[in-house]
Amino acid sequence: MLHKSKALNKAKQHQPLRGLDSLAAALFVHGFAIIAQKSQLQVCRCWQR
Repeated sequence: MLHKSKALNKAKQHQPLRGLDSLAAALFVHGFAIIAQKSQLQVCRCWQR
């Protein structure tokens, strides 16, 4: 049982980095999606004229 908890502690120490990576990736994708939507809206406005 002791051995398992040591392994879990090691996994927990590495987890925050992975969490930051996925968070950064999510923010990047979210920002990209917003930019894509904005550019699509601008294209739509051009087409409506």
